Amino acid sequence: MDCSNHEENIGASIEDKSATFFMVQLPSLDALKQSHDRSSDVDFMVQDAIEELVNQHIGEHSIIRMRDKLGVQIHKHMPKSHGRTCIMNFAVSLDKGIVLKSAHSHTQLQWVDRPCIGVLESCADVNLAERIARTNEALDSMANMGPQLRAPLNIAYYSAATDSATVDRMSNWRKERALRTALLNQELELEFVPIYGASTDTLAGFRASFAPIIKYDGAEIRFKHSDIYEISNRLGLSEACNFLALKTALNQSRAWQALVPGNDTGITIPLDADVLMHAQQSILEMLKTYGDVASKLTIALNIDKESVAAKHFDHLNATICDLHQITGVRFAITEFGMSNLNLEMAQKIDVQVIFLASQWPNKTTSHTFNDPILSSLIELLHSFRTEVVATNIGTKVQLTNLKNARIDGYESSIQTQAALSENEALSLIDQQQTAIFSTVINAQFRFRHAN
Repeated sequence: MDCSNHEENIGASIEDKSATFFMVQLPSLDALKQSHDRSSDVDFMVQDAIEELVNQHIGEHSIIRMRDKLGVQIHKHMPKSHGRTCIMNFAVSLDKGIVLKSAHSHTQLQWVDRPCIGVLESCADVNLAERIARTNEALDSMANMGPQLRAPLNIAYYSAATDSATVDRMSNWRKERALRTALLNQELELEFVPIYGASTDTLAGFRASFAPIIKYDGAEIRFKHSDIYEISNRLGLSEACNFLALKTALNQSRAWQALVPGNDTGITIPLDADVLMHAQQSILEMLKTYGDVASKLTIALNIDKESVAAKHFDHLNATICDLHQITGVRFAITEFGMSNLNLEMAQKIDVQVIFLASQWPNKTTSHTFNDPILSSLIELLHSFRTEVVATNIGTKVQLTNLKNARIDGYESSIQTQAALSENEALSLIDQQQTAIFSTVINAQFRFRHAN
């Protein structure tokens, strides 16, 4: 057979497919090859073992073999979330090692340096050479990180962002590497925005989010808050990012209980609703592990109108009801406005808290505040037995009008009050507990002297 014609036929067959293409970067197999009489046999056994995993987790595909790499063209299109789950499952299985099968024996191969995977999710109008170039570019973003990266952190997704100017591309790669390393080492920190009770103006809890600065390679890299979740989603690490946020919040709550015993301070942490539905059992196990503080946590659901959760409110509601009943964890809807999706969520999902979207004008009098719509909306939400918290309040006038509309709690604008570090939040909790203790002592003193 003419090998060059055979390779051209394979290339043409792959280019006919427009589904996901991915590249597996294999670590050096030189030591293993030296122990075999025919080193080429090792390459074929490795390819057969990896093909077996692809068949198991992904399905029909074509393979193209290169030096130290395998290209895999998936034949059938899959929904994005399902495709990423399949590739993640493949990566996890591959990470555990492979079985090399020969006519005489089976050998378990464990990796020292781990394989990495570069993924191009859409191949429409992209020839084979460009598919290889783009997946190699994705792999370059993990260069020299292979020994560290356990699956699924060893997957890099090529995106349109890498088509920008070289400086922007390098900046994106630097952010991706920093976030990947921070997730690997669980080094992301939280920052906190205080929530106050509307009737007493005392601390009721905090809304937490990842701090926008990540230390990497001796420097500090600044992110927008949305960057961390956006980049983790682009990298296929949304679940890892959401899990770390949840675990960090639970650890923080436990630490505050140890440092300021008896405090009632809660933490609200965002979590993607699709991740919650997909990983319900894992999240349940985590909440059980932190059973002493799970009831002090509120999970703020991020629900995009195109998400799976938005199309299956009944399933989502069953999930959150089960978790609330078993562990005491509470749930919230964020950025609540007057859209049809928001109103449908309020009716169909049994959450305990609703955070109103920040849309308060700065005028002393305003049609929005004078109009009964706001009060009627809050009254409707109260009828669902939910607490209503207003966010991003910048002036006393706004706060007064919202209190008159009977909100239960409020957050100040980060323009008027910056988010707090862990130590600053702890200091606020300590001050509140001291004030409560002092009030109780004074009340006991007055009671004794009155009698």
